[in-house]
Amino acid sequence: MDSVGILVIGNEVLSGKVEEANARFLIGALRDAGVKLERVVFVRDEVEQIAEDVREMAGRFDHVFTTGGVGGTHDDITMPAVAQAFDVALESHPEMLGLLEAFYGSNMNEALLRMAQLPAGATLHYGEGSRVPVVRVRNVFVLPGAPKFLRGKLPAILPLLSGREIWLGEHFLRVPEEQVADALGAADALREDVEVGSYPQFGDADHSAKITIEGPSAAATSEVFEYLRRAWEGRDVILRSAEPRQVGGPRESAGS
Repeated sequence: MDSVGILVIGNEVLSGKVEEANARFLIGALRDAGVKLERVVFVRDEVEQIAEDVREMAGRFDHVFTTGGVGGTHDDITMPAVAQAFDVALESHPEMLGLLEAFYGSNMNEALLRMAQLPAGATLHYGEGSRVPVVRVRNVFVLPGAPKFLRGKLPAILPLLSGREIWLGEHFLRVPEEQVADALGAADALREDVEVGSYPQFGDADHSAKITIEGPSAAATSEVFEYLRRAWEGRDVILRSAEPRQVGGPRESAGS
């Protein structure tokens, strides 16, 4: 299973002028694909800081997604920052230049020409039916900040990622999580590949806590799921349960 880091770039996001939507979308899409998201970082439009974050994340994770800062205006500095992160030059990319010229024709200007300046070694990837490619520099996918365009590029990226099945079971408790903390700790330690989460509920919820059991297979997840059920047997702890089901990753073997 591949690991991913997301770098959200833009003063407008950190100042609150624009509501951030890209990281939220990518979190869901990566989970659906069974890919492990390790970190989300927000950064201002500062070349040095972006370059530092890209360099660190690219060395730590299998893939990095950057969002924002890829237009032709003064604050679109992601490409220079990525180039700096890998210590390579910006150069005119013939394929990207050809695409821009074909689309804009006589309306080409200096701002659009800057959009063809990519870090040396950049490659372009196309999704099915898409004329606008994704720019990839080593293990970094450079994505636009506009949510509509970012979402349209994801089909070109997902086939390049390696995911695994994600299975999820849930227990909804009548009692606060503090009353069953020992059992939760023991369940979490039962298998290294299964994660137990505990989330208190408030307000109008009909349960006091939701317990999630998440693992890489039906068998592994069910083992911990049933361990908790047995641990609370004879006690008025569980209000209801949701049996383990697949919520992410390749579906071909979902029934195995």
